[in-house]
Amino acid sequence: MRRFRVTLSAVIYRGREKKMQIISLVGIVIAIIVMVYACIKSVNLVILSAICSLIVALSGGLSVTDGYGTVYMNGMGSFIISQFPIFLAGALFSKFLDASGLSRSIALSLFKVLGTNNIMAAMVLCNTVLAAAGVNTYVILFTVFPIAVSLFRIADLPRKLIPACILGPAGAANTIPGLPSLLNTIPTSAFGVSVLAAPRIGFLGFGLIAVGSILYLNREAKKCRIGGEHFEAQPGDEKYLETASDSAPSPNPLLILPPLLFVILSLNIFGFPAYASLFCGCVIVLIMFFKKLMPNINTLLGEAVKNSQVVLPTAALSGFGAVVTAVPGYKLISEGLSKVSFGNPYLYAFVAVAVIAAISGSAYGSMRVAYAVIGEKVLAMGGNPQVLARLMAFSSLGFGSMPHNGAIVLALNCCGVSHKEGYKYLCVTTFLFPAVASILSVILGSLGIV
Repeated sequence: MRRFRVTLSAVIYRGREKKMQIISLVGIVIAIIVMVYACIKSVNLVILSAICSLIVALSGGLSVTDGYGTVYMNGMGSFIISQFPIFLAGALFSKFLDASGLSRSIALSLFKVLGTNNIMAAMVLCNTVLAAAGVNTYVILFTVFPIAVSLFRIADLPRKLIPACILGPAGAANTIPGLPSLLNTIPTSAFGVSVLAAPRIGFLGFGLIAVGSILYLNREAKKCRIGGEHFEAQPGDEKYLETASDSAPSPNPLLILPPLLFVILSLNIFGFPAYASLFCGCVIVLIMFFKKLMPNINTLLGEAVKNSQVVLPTAALSGFGAVVTAVPGYKLISEGLSKVSFGNPYLYAFVAVAVIAAISGSAYGSMRVAYAVIGEKVLAMGGNPQVLARLMAFSSLGFGSMPHNGAIVLALNCCGVSHKEGYKYLCVTTFLFPAVASILSVILGSLGIV
C-alpha cells in the first residue's frame, strides 16, 4: 500500500510537472508573438523585453521578484559588464572613422570603381570592407544609405533592396576570423579560443554569404527591372541625391590601413583584449586626423558614448533569453533538441542557438545566453571548442535576424521601407545564407575540418 501511494504521488507529480511545462511553453510562444508584433510597430526593445520577460516568468511559475528582479536583471547586467567595453571602444572607433571622412571615402571609392552597373557587388563589398574596418553596423547604415539612395536613383532600382544590401554583408563581416567583432570575441571567454578560431570554416562560411548575397541581389535587381519597378523618391531624399557625385575633398581611403592593421595585429599577434585593440586604433586615427578631430573632440566623445548605449536593447534581449531558459517550458524545448541532434554536439549547438536566437531576436544576446546554457554540455559531448565558436556565430547571426531584431527594424525605418516590402530580401541575406553557413560548419566540424 505504501509503495502504491509513493508511485501514485510520483505519477501525480510528473503530471503536474508536465502540465506546468506546457503552460510555460505556451507563455514563451505568446511572449515571442507579442515581441515580434510590437517590434514591427517600433515599440522600445528595452521596455518590450521586460514586458515579455514577465509574461514568460509568470506563466513559468516564477514570481515577479525572481523572474524580473533576479533572472532578467542578472542576464541583462552580466551582458553589459562583459561586453560594454567593446561596445564603447567600437562606437568610438566608428565615430572617429566617420568624422575623419574615411568611412565615406571608402564607400565612394568602391562605388566609383565598380559603377552603377555593378551596384549590388559594390554595395556588398563596400559594407563588408567598412564592417571589417571596425565601423559599427549603425554607422555603416547612416554612412552608406545616403550614397545608396543617389546610386539607386541613377540605376533606377527600387529602394526596397537597400536594407538587404547593407545589413547582409555588414553582419557577415562580423564573422570574419581575426576581427575584433562581438561574434568573435564572445566565445573567447566562454570556450577559451582566439578570435581566429576555426579559420577555414570561418572564411568559407563568410565567402558563401558574401558571394550568395551578390548573386541573389543581382537576380532580384534584374527581376525588378523586368517587372517594371522603378526608384521612388520619398520626402527628404533631395539632400541625398547628389551624394554619390559629391566633389568635396575626402581623405585617401587607403589611410584606413594603419589603424586597421594595428587593431588586427595587436589582437591576433600580441594578444591585446579586443576593446584595448580598438581603443589603440582610436588613438592612431586621432593622431592621423588630429587637426580635423580635436576641435570637436568633446562632441565626438559624447556621440560615441551615446552610440554605445545600443548595448542596452541587446542586453535586454539577453535578459529575456535568460528568463526563457529558466522556466519549465524550456525543458520541453531542450528535450526536443536532444532528440533532433542524434548526439552530434555540432548539430545540437546549431539547433539550440537557432532556437535561442529566434526567441531573443539578437545575435549577440543569444550567443551570450547559449554559452551559459549549453556551453558545458556541447563540450562534454565531444565538440571542438573552435568549431563550436564559429558555428554558434553563424547560427546566432542567421536566426537572430528575425523581424523583431533591432538592426532589422532600424534599417527598414531608416531606408523608408516597410517590413512587407523589404524583409523578404533581408531574410535571404541575413538569415538564409548564414543558416546555410551554419549547416556547412556542422558538416565540416563533424568531418574534423577546422
